[in-house]
Amino acid sequence: MIVGSFGALKQVRIKRFLAYTSINQIGFILLGISSGSVLGLFASIMYLFLYIIMNLSFFAVFLNTEHIILKKNTIYLSDLYGLNRSINETSKHFAITILSMAGLPPLGGFFGKLFLYFAIIESRLDFTLIISLFISLISTYYYLNIIRYLFFEKHMEIKLYYYIKKIEITFFLRLCSFLLLSFPFFMHKYINFFFKLTFSCA
Repeated sequence: MIVGSFGALKQVRIKRFLAYTSINQIGFILLGISSGSVLGLFASIMYLFLYIIMNLSFFAVFLNTEHIILKKNTIYLSDLYGLNRSINETSKHFAITILSMAGLPPLGGFFGKLFLYFAIIESRLDFTLIISLFISLISTYYYLNIIRYLFFEKHMEIKLYYYIKKIEITFFLRLCSFLLLSFPFFMHKYINFFFKLTFSCA
């Protein structure tokens, strides 16, 4: 988690940024396993499921956004400047994914991390808990930085010509956003599903 979070802070390329953030996210998944409890295994499986949804949504946007003039995909984080002005709906779904990765309530990523912390507290891994909370603050910073790029950064005119190559992914993005946003409303159903999956794995 330490390597992933501090490595992502200095990245300007999206692929390298994703590589380091993936290291960080896998560290969070391993937190539940390291607790050595059923609750920890349950939390890890649930967070893995949420991480898959968030990653699929991120890559759906990243791989299908192309510059209308230069015919190139987004390469740098700075390419996201003012993206909401050209592809507004996609930017909103992308923002939901990023905020969920940061673990902000009431999105699914928040509840995933919450159950991981419950597992760590139950196992009395106090030092690990402090480190993970510190790392979570750092990761929140660079995820919110992407939101700044999307909606609040001053843009250059040439960067306003990005569009989605395959319009079919809009439905997929809506589905991912629904799963992340609906988590607190259908939490009991999600919990029952993941508990059954956990005991079947155990």
